[in-house]
Amino acid sequence: MEQTTTPVYEAPVVLDGGAVVMVTLGTNNFDTADDTEYKNA
Repeated sequence: MEQTTTPVYEAPVVLDGGAVVMVTLGTNNFDTADDTEYKNA
């Protein structure tokens, strides 16, 4: 899934051992350990 236009947000996904997923939304950085509060927001 690639876009030729500039994406609104970047979501670099790094699966390494503990499956660390770092999602960058604007200036908000959070990982899967803290994303619960964002999903409930």
